Amino acid sequence: MIGPATFSSAMNFGTLVKDNNMAPLMGQTPVNGHPTSFGEMFYTNLPHTQLFVRFGVKEHIRPAGKTPDNNLRPDIPLTDAQMRDINAIIRKARALR
Repeated sequence: MIGPATFSSAMNFGTLVKDNNMAPLMGQTPVNGHPTSFGEMFYTNLPHTQLFVRFGVKEHIRPAGKTPDNNLRPDIPLTDAQMRDINAIIRKARALR
């Protein structure tokens, strides 16, 4: 289950599940963040100007590789109304197994 607020480690976990075909994802596309991103921030002051700078030194690439549309999208999209009652969706999914 993913949704608009899915971010950070949950985004990475959902991406691993989707890109490795481990299980279908249900929900909605997350609003912030992308499966391919930069991390491990480096902080320093520039030696001559003493300006403070910060930048990512590692690129985290999703298992499916770089894609033109770098979004985590659900296999089974849900409406806003369905997202409001996640427990009902999970109960229905379990009943289908």
